[in-house]
Amino acid sequence: MSDLNLKMVEPIRTELKIRKITIKQFSKMLNVSEPTTKRWLNSKGLLLEDWSRMLSVLGLDPIDIMARSKLVTKRQFEYTAKQEDAFVEIPGLLAFFQHALEGLSSEQIANKHKLSNSVLSFYLKTLHDIGLIRWGNSFDFSLAQSGEPKWRKNGALSKAFRNQVFNELIYSQKDSQILRLGIYRLTQTDIEKLQEKLNEAFEFAKQSENRARLMVEKSETIGLATLCSAYQPDFLYVIPNKKIVTKK
Repeated sequence: MSDLNLKMVEPIRTELKIRKITIKQFSKMLNVSEPTTKRWLNSKGLLLEDWSRMLSVLGLDPIDIMARSKLVTKRQFEYTAKQEDAFVEIPGLLAFFQHALEGLSSEQIANKHKLSNSVLSFYLKTLHDIGLIRWGNSFDFSLAQSGEPKWRKNGALSKAFRNQVFNELIYSQKDSQILRLGIYRLTQTDIEKLQEKLNEAFEFAKQSENRARLMVEKSETIGLATLCSAYQPDFLYVIPNKKIVTKK
């Protein structure tokens, strides 16, 4: 029994529970015996074609299942305070390392951004010094860290770029139909339900990112921002205790 099979079967078992499909019913759908179905669902003697057969019968997408089963999820690592300080102090360093994480070579990064050899060496040396890559005298390097990087909570990156992200992502879309703003008066119960749905949106985005790793050429980077918080705008709740003189 392999871990791979266990992870691949778990979403199928979950789907059966959600749809309330019994082993007997699923066996008829697969046109196999109940003992065979039980073995497959327990990852015993499960072949790739058997797995595909179960997905087909349930109308499930293999790529979606692989994402939901986290077969392509990368491990995460958190930047150190020293690394975040360097990213904030040196323009382009974070973008350089992001390209490296995406698998680009020094030559590809240099060509993409038209970097001179001296500038390229500077970035490589800096990333080596803060422990993110291993680099010698040539332009070749290897990653000392791999996976999905995490910013430190309230760290230098968050403090430096939070406003920038807000301005570039939100303010730049202020006239777009994509940006939707609403002010609602809700009960506490419905506020909690709304927050749950917003959390579900972020969870869906995480799963979607797993799917995108299997279709890199069809993927693109997007921004996702939500906010659900108590808010009383002045224009609705504040009445100034003075006469307002209007220009004629």
